[in-house]
Amino acid sequence: MPRTRIVGLNEEQVIHAMGIDDAYHVERVLAEGPSSITELVTIDGAGPFVRKKIPSELANRGVWATLADCTCPRLPRVAATYEMPDRFVAVYDFIPGDTLEHAVATRGALGADQAARIAQEICEAVADLHTHGIVHGDLTPANIIVAADGVHVIDLGLARIRGQEASQTSKKPLGTWGFASPEQYGFAQVDERSDTYAVARLLGYMLTGVRPSEDAYETALADERLVPAALRGVVERGSAFEPSARYQSAVEVAQATAEVLAGSDAQDERGARGAQAAHAAQRVAMPKAVAAAQPTAAAVAPQVRHASTSTPKKSRRGIVIGIAAVAVVVVAAIGVFLASGGASSSSTAPGQTTPTSSASSATGGSTSTANAKDAADALEIIESGWSVDPGGYIYYGFGIRNNSTSAAIDFPTVGITGRDESGRILFSNDQVISCIEPGQTLYFGSVTGNGTAPTTVEFTAKSPDDYAIVTPSSNSPTFRISNLAEVSNGLGGSSFTGELELVSGAYSKAWASGAAVTVILRDESGAIVYGNTGFTDQPTQGAPIPFEVLGGTVPEHATIEAYAQVW
Repeated sequence: MPRTRIVGLNEEQVIHAMGIDDAYHVERVLAEGPSSITELVTIDGAGPFVRKKIPSELANRGVWATLADCTCPRLPRVAATYEMPDRFVAVYDFIPGDTLEHAVATRGALGADQAARIAQEICEAVADLHTHGIVHGDLTPANIIVAADGVHVIDLGLARIRGQEASQTSKKPLGTWGFASPEQYGFAQVDERSDTYAVARLLGYMLTGVRPSEDAYETALADERLVPAALRGVVERGSAFEPSARYQSAVEVAQATAEVLAGSDAQDERGARGAQAAHAAQRVAMPKAVAAAQPTAAAVAPQVRHASTSTPKKSRRGIVIGIAAVAVVVVAAIGVFLASGGASSSSTAPGQTTPTSSASSATGGSTSTANAKDAADALEIIESGWSVDPGGYIYYGFGIRNNSTSAAIDFPTVGITGRDESGRILFSNDQVISCIEPGQTLYFGSVTGNGTAPTTVEFTAKSPDDYAIVTPSSNSPTFRISNLAEVSNGLGGSSFTGELELVSGAYSKAWASGAAVTVILRDESGAIVYGNTGFTDQPTQGAPIPFEVLGGTVPEHATIEAYAQVW
């Protein structure tokens, strides 16, 4: 991948820059405006990447140079920068997922718990920018990606280095009305507190479903049925007109929301919040943060136990669906990172599925060279399927099995690639799970894509690295799912609710703080047509806790399955 910066272009340099620029193939234009052109591109079969072309006089080159030093996985990874005669160009990784703007438009106001946790993940990214002296300047719902591994902050086209004089940035656009701070309109110098203002406004937007620029925003923010008083206090302090009256850093915003959640949890345990306790316990949050460092070979193997909860679908109206059988899948997540290679794959059109074959029996024992060889090609996609939502994004589900008889595999990774009718790649990303024991099968579902519906989607089980092949373990927690139901989300779509209970075993890992519940939908032929995952607190024995998996606009289906995992 070229990484070039050309300043003071002469004729030779212009030719060189144009050669670099032409090497990228434009898949589609993502956005175009006076401040930049944003494209989805590939190069030599690699990608996709996002390419942002910024007018030379508006480009803040120091921001992009400094961004390369940021380590937070919720920020773009810069692949290349170069100069054109009239534009500065930055190329960075494409993150498949939905924008926060589309997610809220589809579902409406988010629950207090989910909104607060998304705000905390935004703060992770913003805090890293601030540590490196960068002020984002345009934190809006359109610039937040909700992906399978959590939240990502994108589009630093308006970012600036801390302390730049107003004259240096006077030509820059001012940000997005309703989320941009007052000082961005000339009331004071822009600094980190400008971003904390925007984070608070984003929190208010998620809690109300109303943009702060709309007349109905303040009324909705004051509605305690939507916004708990404690979180409203965080929004109001964070978005105070005077910068000195706000939280002074993104870390302070994250701490404030964490304290609200902690207080809510304590009240839940005392039963003081009545019906609101059920909502707080749902923990319909984004997946945990991507691990910043790769785990070592010393990582202990999580355990897996597998069965399934499959219920005939009685009604499209979302009435409670009777349980035909109870099932459990237990998995643990230490961190998320990419693995390489390929062991097995399936390519399907919408709703298609690959055949399911029987699993091998699990055995104990320690890892060895022979075991490593046994596990190298052990991962197999036994079935997969997907559907396209109205926005062109892909909801998928897959089953992955460990055919090894002697080794567990940490961090099994599934590559997901969408292609158009000509075979051209539209999107490609990896979904990392946590661990599969010998002979076990794991199901997972989520959302991917970029808004362009593919003709086929390939699911490829990637060969594990040596450090990921570990000794099988035992005594994992097992769960029971009950009262599984499809319910209306009030917006013409569906969510899936139920209760999750710990049946046996105990949480023994410091990193395991909750559970993930995956819903798989099948058509009358048994093919997977949809999958998605929601998150809850850690359940306990004898005390079922409610869960909700946000469904959105789901396809027609005949059965609903649910699987629980340690998370």
